[in-house]
Amino acid sequence: MSNPKSIYNEFIRANLPVGITYDEVRAQYVTGNGKRFPTYLQAKWYLDYIIKFGYSPVFSVASLFSGGEAGVWYDPSDLDTLFQDTAGTTSVTTAGQTVGLMLDKSGNDLDATQATAAARPSYIVDADGTFIQHDLVDDALTVTLPDMGTEATVAYVTRSEVRLLEDQTISGSYTLPTQEIAGFVAIDRALTIVEKVKLIQYLASKVEGVNYGAEIDRLTLIAINAVDVFVYDTSKDSDGGAWRTGALAQASSWYNETLNTTTRGSRKEFPAVAVIVAEATKVTIYDGDDPALPMWAATSVGFTNISCVASKNGKLVLGRSGGSGAHSYDFLKGQWYLRNAVYLYTYAPSSFTGTFTGAVTDTAGKIVNGAVNDVAMTVLPDAPIDAATGLPVPTIACLVAETEVAMADGSTKRLDQVVVGDVVKTLEGEHSVLNWWDQGIKDVVELEFDGGQKITCTADHKIRTTEGWVEAGDLTDAQEVIGL
Repeated sequence: MSNPKSIYNEFIRANLPVGITYDEVRAQYVTGNGKRFPTYLQAKWYLDYIIKFGYSPVFSVASLFSGGEAGVWYDPSDLDTLFQDTAGTTSVTTAGQTVGLMLDKSGNDLDATQATAAARPSYIVDADGTFIQHDLVDDALTVTLPDMGTEATVAYVTRSEVRLLEDQTISGSYTLPTQEIAGFVAIDRALTIVEKVKLIQYLASKVEGVNYGAEIDRLTLIAINAVDVFVYDTSKDSDGGAWRTGALAQASSWYNETLNTTTRGSRKEFPAVAVIVAEATKVTIYDGDDPALPMWAATSVGFTNISCVASKNGKLVLGRSGGSGAHSYDFLKGQWYLRNAVYLYTYAPSSFTGTFTGAVTDTAGKIVNGAVNDVAMTVLPDAPIDAATGLPVPTIACLVAETEVAMADGSTKRLDQVVVGDVVKTLEGEHSVLNWWDQGIKDVVELEFDGGQKITCTADHKIRTTEGWVEAGDLTDAQEVIGL
């Protein structure tokens, strides 16, 4: 009898949505930005989540060519692009077969070929990844490229390293690197810092335990190991970034601590543009005002399970998976905080590079779930002003994902399943959803009504009562709710 589970898995793997692939060697589902999951449902949930909330956009190499750029993209893990002959009539289906044609996925139709059968490289699959293997004698794949100028970028990954070559002059016949290639990209322009980081992360995800070539700049090398990269432009803060050099900043511990150490760079003031790189165990802030991108500061605490990072109005929030909660640092108050499912921890004032001591706990400040997989921050039009800093307080959460929303057709949807274009019921009638914001992580309260219905929302979420709008945290049993 057929195994229903096997039939289901085979069907799923044959009908994967755009943005998810299946790595047969490692038995993992892989999203377009390199995240790996043991089950399809986990990968699909993550993909839907990040596409909807826009925190860590699924990176697609094809997006690099969206402006009509010249270049190529070869992906040996995509069997649909590999053929044993140059005519493309005989597909590569099994490891060990030779490759005479590898299709270009950039949209430019610049395919790599080898007309001589004896000089065709082999298709190899093993525990490290999927490769085009050359014999280092005469095997080679070549492509005829247009004039790509003198500022082209070439990036590729082999079994042993990732390479990123900048300011390349490319025109005419081009031979792909004669090594074990697991991915190759060439484009006729320089890449932005974020594009370089994302491309290198993508290539590195193709090979297990890959090392990194000397051609990769220091930031990109570090960012390959990043779980999240956030480019913080302080000019978009409520005060245009003036907080960086104001009186509170100049009085802070991080402004006055010893410079040029292993965790502190040579500049006192916070960068106008900061590149914040979160790795699994630490966060490093790089000075984006300097083309060399030197380190500005790095945490010295031994974190674990860091999953994401964001920053707004002088506050940095880093999420931690596995129930570890969300840490935050307020640069103007010079203080670390931690919120998990048990407590809000307020630590003694310290530098961003300092340690956690003197914690004061408060159960009222806990969050509903300590597993934080992503975070975002925004400042709402009616945001309260922080009396200590004079800046609006960023919102880091609102209604939780499980909140049921009434739809115009009489059905309900979880909040995290509502999309732009849906028609919902409101006190003012039926309206289409034009936009929405996920507010990240914040204190929440649970409200239970006379009919037994329950909702979970932030304490400052406004509830409509017969007495007017009241924040959820201030509601009493005596008040009558007429709308959310």
